[in-house]
This record gives sequence, structure tokens and C-alpha cells, in this order.
Amino acid sequence: MHLKAHTRGLKYVYQQIDYQVCTADSLEKTRRYGNITQIFYKNMADLWHRDERVIQSTGRDGHKAMLSTRNCSVCSDISYMLLNYDNTTYRGDRMKLDRAGNIKVKTDEPFRDMPLFLKSYYRALPGGVNCTFIKPQQTLLNFEVCGTETIKVKNARLPLELNYTKYQDPDIFLNMTKLRGMFKLNSTTCNFTRWELRNNTRQSLEDTGPTIWSTFIKINDRTNMLDIKHNTAPPMFNNTKFTIYLVGTTMGKVEAYKKLIFTFYNN
Repeated sequence: MHLKAHTRGLKYVYQQIDYQVCTADSLEKTRRYGNITQIFYKNMADLWHRDERVIQSTGRDGHKAMLSTRNCSVCSDISYMLLNYDNTTYRGDRMKLDRAGNIKVKTDEPFRDMPLFLKSYYRALPGGVNCTFIKPQQTLLNFEVCGTETIKVKNARLPLELNYTKYQDPDIFLNMTKLRGMFKLNSTTCNFTRWELRNNTRQSLEDTGPTIWSTFIKINDRTNMLDIKHNTAPPMFNNTKFTIYLVGTTMGKVEAYKKLIFTFYNN
């Protein structure tokens, strides 16, 4: 469009004017994105030296990439806020937004089933273009900090007893998939992250130190087997028993154990 100005001397000048017609539905979600779902370890301090996880707003997977402003480049400064499921302002301390729009999630305590909305909207800025007529967009945030999951162990009170005779029975390789099948987890998201053998239910071998059995009974992650190489074990008395605990640990640091009793006889 051009603006034409005349003078009394019938002289005139043209001034080009660029304009856009922004509509109320100019702000829209891109098709390739939907809701934001994140599953976190409880207390990220163990992995990241902090108890807070930051979800960056920018980048390929950032929530700013979930929006586009159609045919309205003059409206570009989007604001963000967190809403409860009933569209009231979220005032809790589990999540917050910083000035850059990054989402900060506290991971020091577990939580689940706390859906929030991320509201993206235009607000009136002093000296700027008023784009508040454009309808906001809301994105569902479905975050979970693991730690509320529970584990049930099959026949938890009964130990699994295994008897072997040295130099007569071959070395044993037990399928870890079957052993792990004794542990039933009620979560499909906060899965097991670690399996280990212990002297007791509370301390790992790193804390208690190695024992005789740990020299020949080991979890082989490469073959997914529990290796019991008793024929190469140090000398033992007849009818030697070892009580070992198979411990599974989840993302939320929830643990459960199955007691294993190994008895070894001399030929």
C-alpha cells in the first residue's frame, strides 16, 4: 500500500506502508507436537549435582518450537504461565518458569498425576504492538518424578534355595529375565534401573566390601545371566551356605529384594 501526499503546488510524494492483518487465530500449534510428557529420576542431585531439572524452552524439542505465528510477524513476544487443570494460576513449588520460559521441575520429592497446562499468550507491552486479541494456546504438561511406584516380590517371605555339588555339577548360569520376573512393578514409566547382589538388604558390595561368594557369583550384564562359577571358587567347607540378596532399584530409588540361599557341597 502507498500513501500519497499533495501540496498546494500540486506536487505530491508517495510513501510505501507495509501492514499485516493479524487474526485472532494467528497463534497455532505445529502439527508435529502434542503434549509434553517427561519422566524424571527422583533427586537428580545424584546424577546432575542438583535437585532440579530444567526443561529448555528453545531447541528442537523446546516448547517454543511447538508454536508458530501465522502471517503475523509483528506479534513475536510470547509470554508463558503455568495453569492448574481447572485453568487457575498454578502457585505450587514443584514447577516454575524462569524469564526465558524454561520449565524448572523440582525432583527432591516424588509426584505423579499432577497435570498442568503451559499457557502461551500475548500480553500488552509498553510502546509495543498490542497483540492481546490473539487467542492463547495451552499445552498439557504431564510430568512425573519417580518415587511413588511400588514393587511386589513373588513369595517374598520364602527364599529361593539352590544346592550345588562342587566338581560334580557344572557351573550354573541362571537367566536374569526369569529372576527379574519375580519382581512386579506397578509403574510402566518409572522402571528398574539397577540390579545387584548384596550381603544384606541395605548396603551394596561397594559399602560392605567383597566376600567369598562375590568372587564367583556375579550378574553378567552382557549375557543377561547370573553366573555361578562354583567350580572355580575358593576352597569351602562341605555344606557351605551363602545368603545373598538380589536387589532391584527403580528410577525413584524404590528397592525390593529376593533372598537367595546357595548351598555348596563337596564331592
